[in-house]
This record gives sequence, structure tokens and C-alpha cells, in this order.
Amino acid sequence: MNGPPLVSASALIHCTGMKRLGLVLAILILTQPVHARQMIEDWVVDHFKPHGPWETMCDRRMRDGALRRRCYIRYIDGYAPEPKFGASFAFVTNETGQGLRLQFGFEPGTRFAKDGFVLARGGKTVWRHDTTLCAGGNDCVLTGSAATALVAALRQGGTLRFGFTDRHGRKWKRDWEAAHFAAAYADYRAASAARDLP
Repeated sequence: MNGPPLVSASALIHCTGMKRLGLVLAILILTQPVHARQMIEDWVVDHFKPHGPWETMCDRRMRDGALRRRCYIRYIDGYAPEPKFGASFAFVTNETGQGLRLQFGFEPGTRFAKDGFVLARGGKTVWRHDTTLCAGGNDCVLTGSAATALVAALRQGGTLRFGFTDRHGRKWKRDWEAAHFAAAYADYRAASAARDLP
């Protein structure tokens, strides 16, 4: 399974007045690979469970006579409404032969503050991401030992803290609580195992 790639939420989503479910479905559609977007109706959701703000999802489809399945954890943070819409989101996947993969997506033009991407617990920073490694400044991908370390840290709780300036010059401080991440991860692993996924 390829992890759902991130796209610009503001460029593709205009959802003034849209309820949360509609936003979730729109983002799900927009985060699929191009070939999946062309046939999005083929994907059938067979597992969805919220864990606080974290959500576990699995879906499947038939393609060329073969059943394809995938599971992931996602977090969606729509922090600013239209006309200057802003959103950020994360996906946690487990790639066959590659291990854990975490992808954090922010709007194009996002500029992180110093220490603008950290995990804090008990008033102390327990994990920090070097945002200069984010592609285009807004697409942050962790794999291998970096992904494993962050998942382990998130499972212990805390708060992911993001400090940034958006493309409109607005300064933001966003907190993503990790209190429910351990439950989401356990559900994700169980759902993946039930489908013979890594």
C-alpha cells in the first residue's frame, strides 16, 4: 500500500458550511493517488473508528481481478475557514517491506517557527522534528527509525505542537493531543492484522 499522499487542502477543498463528515470524506478523496481519485467509487470503507481526534480507517477495492486493502490512522485539523481556508493533516501507514511511515501535510507557503514541530509531555519537549527536512516546507515524511521513534513517543501521550506562519501571514499555534493515539494505534494494528496487512 502506498500511503495517501497529501495535496493542498486550500487548492482543492472549498467547504464553507460543510459538516465534519463531509470534510473528512473530501480530504479522503483528495489524498488518494491520481489513479485512485479517478476511480474513488471503487474504494469501500470496511472499518472506521474515531479515537478522539485520531481516526482509524481501512478500505478495499477490486482492481484487475485482485483485492486491494489498506489501513491507516489519520488526523485532520481544519484550522481556518474560507475565504482563507487552512488545514493540516497526518497519516500513519505501514508500508510492505518498509515499515512505519508518517506523513504530515501543511498548506503550501507554511513557514515553521523555531521549534515549531515538537511533541511535549509534562511541560518538556520529548521529541523535535527538523522542519528543514520537510519537502517544500510543508510535506513532512518520517520513515524507518524516525517514524518508529515518533509512534512510540505518541503512544505514551503528550501534545504535538505546531507553530507556524501561513501563506496569508497569519501566525498559528496548534496543539494535537496524543492522549488517544495509543488506542488508535492498537485498533489500526488489529484491523491491519485481520486483513493480513503489515
